[in-house]
Amino acid sequence: IEECCDVDQKYFVVQAELYPAYSKWWRDCNEEGDMESAQQFGAVLCKNKGFASGRETVRGKRDRVYRGLRLKI
Repeated sequence: IEECCDVDQKYFVVQAELYPAYSKWWRDCNEEGDMESAQQFGAVLCKNKGFASGRETVRGKRDRVYRGLRLKI
């Protein structure tokens, strides 16, 4: 998480933007094993890492977000 994201309670990231960044990171690092699905990834973020999911208005549209982090890129 820390490699790709800034972590702070005031941040949030759109779920649809975070998973593609995670997928790219996974491929670039040549991690072994199976990559988590988007649903599994979200569950790990919320349950194991302590981030919350919710909704925010982003660019005039209500989107699903993860609260507590944002992409560095």
